[in-house]
Amino acid sequence: MLRPSLRYLILFLTIATIVSVFSGTVLTSLSYKPGGVVVLNYGFPLPWQTLSGPTRSCCIITYNSAFLLFDVLIYTAIGYLAFLAYRRLMLGIDRRAKEPAKS
Repeated sequence: MLRPSLRYLILFLTIATIVSVFSGTVLTSLSYKPGGVVVLNYGFPLPWQTLSGPTRSCCIITYNSAFLLFDVLIYTAIGYLAFLAYRRLMLGIDRRAKEPAKS
């Protein structure tokens, strides 16, 4: 199995953190509760930011750090798998280029 160097891991974690923070602008669910309380969940794929409160007043913002961590890990895994697929593809193309032509 291909092990990326530390600089690639830092790059993947940095990009995954940025993508996860920006996914906090994606509304994933909206619910109304009795008494006029609105609950908005933000974050993709896991909702890690929640806004709740009355419809005409201040809202309470809560953060679920475990879901944020899982989001970062999911995006890091996606980046690592894309890197792994790219490397295998390039190694396969390189091997085919070195083979003698069949006639």
